[in-house]
Amino acid sequence: MLKLLHPFMPFITEEIWSFLPETSSRLIKADWPKASEKENFEKAEANMEFIMEAVRSIRNTRAEMNVAPSRKARAIFVPSKDEAVEFIQTGAQYFATLANITEIKIVHDKTQIGEDTASSVMEGTEIYLPLADLIDFEKEIERLEKEKSRLQGELDRVVGKLNNEKFMSKAPESVVNEEKEKMAKYESMMEKVVERLEHLKAK
Repeated sequence: MLKLLHPFMPFITEEIWSFLPETSSRLIKADWPKASEKENFEKAEANMEFIMEAVRSIRNTRAEMNVAPSRKARAIFVPSKDEAVEFIQTGAQYFATLANITEIKIVHDKTQIGEDTASSVMEGTEIYLPLADLIDFEKEIERLEKEKSRLQGELDRVVGKLNNEKFMSKAPESVVNEEKEKMAKYESMMEKVVERLEHLKAK
């Protein structure tokens, strides 16, 4: 890099060069660096891929729970591979910056987690985010109750249409099928909301 910059910044690059170890000659006379066949970046590449995937997993977990990316949280890693431990430690600063993780804990036994969490699985590790860091339980229950009421209203509307003989006899088949698809979608959403509510209320 210094060699490339030298024509544009000769004095500064020469000054920096003079402080580097094993640089007896001036930069302008120095040979161009040569690539070494011994250099192996496979581990560094694997490390960065691991970190990127972990950041994606954490962000996805937040998104699934409607948690703002700006909300700080802890992360508990349960590695399944030895090299993952080193990768996790190396990635600490990236997790803090890119995923708003304030503290990292590495455990090898899930019983050590000891609190309710949201989890994700990736190659080499499982990642657990404590729910207490992600949500306000009372506000989340309130939000889910509103969502439950909204979905019930949508279901009542769709079921009312499908039970209406006049609508069923006059509406095109495509419109009827569309309403049936809506009903299936709302029923699925309602099931998930009810399940989540029951889980939170049991705390």
